[in-house]
Amino acid sequence: MQIRKSIQTPEWNEKVRQQVISFWQERRVVFAEPQSDTLKGKRGTIWGNLTSYDMSKLMCTLTVSRTNSTEIVCILDVNTFMQGITEWDKAYWQLELDTLESWLLQGDKREAEWQA
Repeated sequence: MQIRKSIQTPEWNEKVRQQVISFWQERRVVFAEPQSDTLKGKRGTIWGNLTSYDMSKLMCTLTVSRTNSTEIVCILDVNTFMQGITEWDKAYWQLELDTLESWLLQGDKREAEWQA
């Protein structure tokens, strides 16, 4: 299952790049090569898919690409093997991407929405 979001940023620079990396590392994403304009990371394990109801523990790949000087595209490709995916699960992943946008543009991690 693929969740995608385009985010307009004031500009793509090292500070914004580091914010993106930090944001996803807090969510257990491990980046393979965070030195380029395209960031690729993974999180989760097959064990998480087999035993967890926590959507942040499912296997997934994340790609963050700069499309131009003021836009990035985030693609979260979730491996749903052995999972029954609900609308709530999809909303979880969409909220992650929405939170990234809010974090980059306003410095807000949407704590109230996550608690709800």
